[in-house]
Amino acid sequence: MREVQASRTNHRRRRRHRATTDITDAHAIAAETLADPELPPARKHAEPPS
Repeated sequence: MREVQASRTNHRRRRRHRATTDITDAHAIAAETLADPELPPARKHAEPPS
């Protein structure tokens, strides 16, 4: 798994003028991972309880 910034996947989605879905997000993340193999590994982001 790689850390992909939301702005990178959002850019691809805007080009096609489509809403987001899990499938389109997965495809966009896969495309970004292939385009930039130097992306850092994904990390779990801890959030404090609300």
